[in-house]
Amino acid sequence: MVNLMKKLLSAALAGAMLLCMAPAAIADETVGELKPHALSYLTVDREKGIIDGIDGSITVSKLENEFEGDITVKSPDGKTKSGSDAVCTDDVVSSGDDSAKAVIYGDLNRDGRVSVGDAVDSLKKVAGWDIEVNEYAADVDRSGSVNVSDAILILKKVAGWDGISLGRVRMIAENEKLAAENEDSDLDLYFETPMIRVGRSNTTSTGDFVYEMKLARNETESCQAVLSTVADKEVTPELSAFRHEKFDYELESEVLGSYYYSLNVFYDLVADSSFKKNANGVAYAYNYDGHHVSDYYADPLPKITGPVELKAGTSKIFMINVTSQKDAPAGMYRATLNFKDNDGNIVKSAYVYAYVWDFTLPDGTYSVTDFGMMAPYTISKDFKNESYLTKPELYVRYYEMMLDYNITSTVMPYEITDDRADAYMNDPRVTSFLFDGPGNINVGGHSDAENLAAYNKIKDNELWLSKAYIHEVDEPYGENGAANIRAQYAKYSQMLGRDAVKIMIPLAGNNSYFETSTKLDIWEITLQNTNIFCPQSLAFLPQKESPLTNPSFTSSRAFSVFGENLDRIDSLREAGTHDLWWYVCVQPQLPWANFFVNYHGIANRVLLWQQFMYNVDGLLYWNVSAWSQTDGTVSRFETLSDGVLIYYSELFGYDAEPVPSYRLVQVRDGLDDFDYLSIAEELCGRDAVNKVLSTVTTGMLKYTEDPAVMEAAREALAEMIIAAQSEIR
Repeated sequence: MVNLMKKLLSAALAGAMLLCMAPAAIADETVGELKPHALSYLTVDREKGIIDGIDGSITVSKLENEFEGDITVKSPDGKTKSGSDAVCTDDVVSSGDDSAKAVIYGDLNRDGRVSVGDAVDSLKKVAGWDIEVNEYAADVDRSGSVNVSDAILILKKVAGWDGISLGRVRMIAENEKLAAENEDSDLDLYFETPMIRVGRSNTTSTGDFVYEMKLARNETESCQAVLSTVADKEVTPELSAFRHEKFDYELESEVLGSYYYSLNVFYDLVADSSFKKNANGVAYAYNYDGHHVSDYYADPLPKITGPVELKAGTSKIFMINVTSQKDAPAGMYRATLNFKDNDGNIVKSAYVYAYVWDFTLPDGTYSVTDFGMMAPYTISKDFKNESYLTKPELYVRYYEMMLDYNITSTVMPYEITDDRADAYMNDPRVTSFLFDGPGNINVGGHSDAENLAAYNKIKDNELWLSKAYIHEVDEPYGENGAANIRAQYAKYSQMLGRDAVKIMIPLAGNNSYFETSTKLDIWEITLQNTNIFCPQSLAFLPQKESPLTNPSFTSSRAFSVFGENLDRIDSLREAGTHDLWWYVCVQPQLPWANFFVNYHGIANRVLLWQQFMYNVDGLLYWNVSAWSQTDGTVSRFETLSDGVLIYYSELFGYDAEPVPSYRLVQVRDGLDDFDYLSIAEELCGRDAVNKVLSTVTTGMLKYTEDPAVMEAAREALAEMIIAAQSEIR
């Protein structure tokens, strides 16, 4: 029994969470009355003479933050407590002549914490021993009496079980099935993380009958509701509002449908067995066999405009998005997901939860983004004829939706010289915009007169100038590429002034040219003629770690002169002369992290963790709506859906507007992760963040494919941020 108690106590301590209470509201001092502030979870139960709602261990200073006006805390023997002293059950909290006793549910022995000893005291009480306990604190299941189930709950809490709220002071996402009003036994409803693709033929339940999303304020998170059936059905989903567990507040939310394509989805991308090896055990190529599942998988996430068809023996995902506003109270929210048949009967139901952490993400992302979405590709069904130039009002919808997903599109809806562009250039969500694009295959360049007019407008506005850039040359190769870089730089220097507007050149490789006379490679020539250095993510793999076909970003000749790419990038960082972006497109392919349709979501999302790891400022992606590559219907597998992250709604039978993809959700969430990492670094330092980051990725071909690991890392970052901000307050 003693060993069991030690194990339970050890587990509880190892799994302990930081308690961060809502900050005290600014109010006039209330003299002589115990009054919790408006955002506090605490209540003063005057009939029982207790302070109810304390969620586990709490210090005096944190308890003080829960009340308007000053309070005093004294132990039962009259000793005054302060600061970091623990508040214990039966401590007397007073303001003037008004007082009540603190109740820490599960703290039966009055030491301010919940331990195995409290469970033992609970069992003694149940067995009839002559032991004095606060029965409110002992009745942790709120059944009205102290019994064995209370002791069991205390032990579970000590052991670190999830879903335990002693005294039921907080809403908990308990994994229990809901019975619908008209339950249909042919259907099964369960949930899956958005980071795992669910094949249409996969009808095996995950066993998760509720789902809890966790997010900061000013953030959107998602989950997948999976509905499987043994018979043909038609159902319509309805999602109630996400309501706060205590306060009269609702989060914004939506439920989206899904459209399926036949795909090979790869897994174990970076497992040892994923590589072919020579006789010496050295990996030389990727092994495509045995690392994918063929099925139909969802990518477009269209609106639901009517009943949804389900075929017998299949499943279908529904993507739930929940958004927390900037003023959302921290804490748990709950919604109900119902599915109705064609007669309006509710045939399947489940709870969906959202926990809002007590910190707020900025309006704009820490990472600069630049994702193409323009001519000659589509923003409507008639992609060969329509563009952002011919349908500007539709392009605004597309541009704004991308901002909702944390992404800045390359071209603003209006020319820089148009007064309507000012709001976008001022918008913190807009992290970049194209000034001129002779190297951009989607747009092309402006005339000299247009460039001069645009520059004269933005040159004295520091914010606007910081976001503007010129896409000078695209993926230069060979001697012609080097000459073009220099010629274009000379042109803009003469027209606008040297380095007047930042210049960016995407560098796809550094193995095509080396100047014998100057001993310069394309890398150095690019640096000499740009302000934004933007290599493909291949550049961040050390030369000695390149086991795959055509893996080397830099030629051996340039490598022998300049050394490792990462050393060159570190030197560039130290010099501070350039912004550092990177990009992906149809390369690099398996097993590199990328936005391919053939990946589970985690391999899309981890790219942003790697971006933070290498201190990269911005992310370039050439296009999100290159439907001419897909014949307007389905992603071509030879391109792995490169250039397609959104779809057009006419494919799904409703008026022209953008349709997000499964992968767009991953990019959005990855950019939020980048924000978490950046905020935690600002507050806690790089070393502390690296300990968390290393659980997710340690190199370009070294990353987790376990969503639980990434979620745990995200939660650890959130705890770091909350704790650090609490200390500042």
